[in-house]
Formats: sequence, structure tokens, C-alpha cells
Amino acid sequence: MQSDIDAQLTNFFEEAPPREFATVMRGYDRHQVDEHIRQIEAEVRTHREQTTGLKRELSEAHRQIQEQERPTYSGLGARIEQLLRLAEEQATELVQAARSEANEIKAAAKVDAAELRAGAENEAAELRANAKRETDDLRGAAEREADSIRTTARREADELTSTTEREVAKLRATGHDIVDISLRQMGDFAGNVLELAPEKGNLIALSTTALQSFTPTQRRLLESHADLTPVSIPNIEHFGGGGVRCMLAEIHLPKRARVLGSNAALGDLKSLVS
Repeated sequence: MQSDIDAQLTNFFEEAPPREFATVMRGYDRHQVDEHIRQIEAEVRTHREQTTGLKRELSEAHRQIQEQERPTYSGLGARIEQLLRLAEEQATELVQAARSEANEIKAAAKVDAAELRAGAENEAAELRANAKRETDDLRGAAEREADSIRTTARREADELTSTTEREVAKLRATGHDIVDISLRQMGDFAGNVLELAPEKGNLIALSTTALQSFTPTQRRLLESHADLTPVSIPNIEHFGGGGVRCMLAEIHLPKRARVLGSNAALGDLKSLVS
């Protein structure tokens, strides 16, 4: 019985193999540490249960020894009590050491987490600053480009207006009448008309849409130069995007050929009207 008890005590006090922890960011892996602590606490509970069982066995052995009055077992009770006390002390020391190590690991993990958080905040602030700086640069470049485009467009518009005014002045100086049309009238093909020169008198070919867009004053001015000959071509205007002038070809030939060409054009125009 003594050998069995010694064997159990020997197994009880065998040291567990050292546990290696994987290091992460200046410390141990928190999950491994927690798992190891739980394992140590489980072992301590097991040891305590074994100790309680051994105490009962020793108490029973001591009782039996006293009953049988065997002198060779007289010192057994004191020895086992000493071993049990030593085992309890070692178990307490193991638990305290594990808890102390766990606290140190947790403290180191908190420090690492704080450093990581501070680094992330600094990086985020730097990214925001860079993004704002790039946005400001892009906005400034876009504003400068827009100003340049507006300046160029304004200059070109002024040049076009000046050129138009000079051309109008030249036409008026040579006895030409100018018919000013609006943007709405342009959309109604009022600018898409063509003066033809058949054998008898001149005529102005235009669409019905264009004719209806002219004001009475504009009509009278046009009629003072040639007869207005409107043609209804809504499909061509709507789907083709063109007017009467797009359907006619101007012929710049000697007088005889020009007259023949004008007669042919007039014939085609009349066929369209009919």
C-alpha cells in the first residue's frame, strides 16, 4: 500500500511540460494564454480532488495502523501530512504564478492595442489631410480651367459678334436688307431658306414651318424682294433635321444654263408641293 501511495504522489507532483506561446505584436497570443490558464486551473482542480482522495486513504490507513498497532507504520501519518501540505503549497504557487503571468500578458496586450489604435488614428488623419489637399488642388485646377474656358469663349463670342456686326454693316452699306431672326425661329428653319432665280421673277423657297415662324414685318420685307413659295415637309424637318435649302442645289453657271437649272429646280419644287 505504501508503494501505491508513493507512486500516486510521484505522479501528482510531476511537472507539466513547459508551454510555448506564439508572440504577436510585442506579446503573447491572448487566446493561447487564456487557454493555458484554463488548462492550469483544470489541473489544479484535479490535483485538489486527488489530494482529497489521498487524505481519505491516508486517514483510513492511519486508522488501520493504529488499530493493528504496527510499529513500522508509526511515522506514516506525519510524512503524508507533510507531503499533502507541500502539494497544496505548490498548487497555490502554480495558480498564483499563472494569474500573475496572465495579468502581465493582458497589460502588455492593452499597451499594444493602445499603440495600434494611436497609429491607426494618425494614419487616418494623414489620409484625410492628403485627400483634402488633393481635392483642393483638383478644385483649384478645375476653377482655373473653367475661368480659362469662359475667358476664351467670351473672347471668341466678342470676336464673332464684332465680325457679324462688320458684315451686317457692309451688307447694309451696299443696299441689302437684313432680317434678324431669333433662336426660336432658327429652330423652325427660318434661316434655312433659298432664293431662286427662274425665268420670270425671283422666288424664295422655304418650308411652311419657316413661313409661319416669321413675323408680319419680316414677311413683308421678304416679299419685297421675291415671292414666298412655302413647301410642307414636316417629316424631313422632324426626322431628317433639315429644311428646304438642304433639298436644293445651287447652280452657278452662265446665264442660259442658270435659267435652265432654275426652271428644273422650280419644276421639282412644284412637284413636291403637288
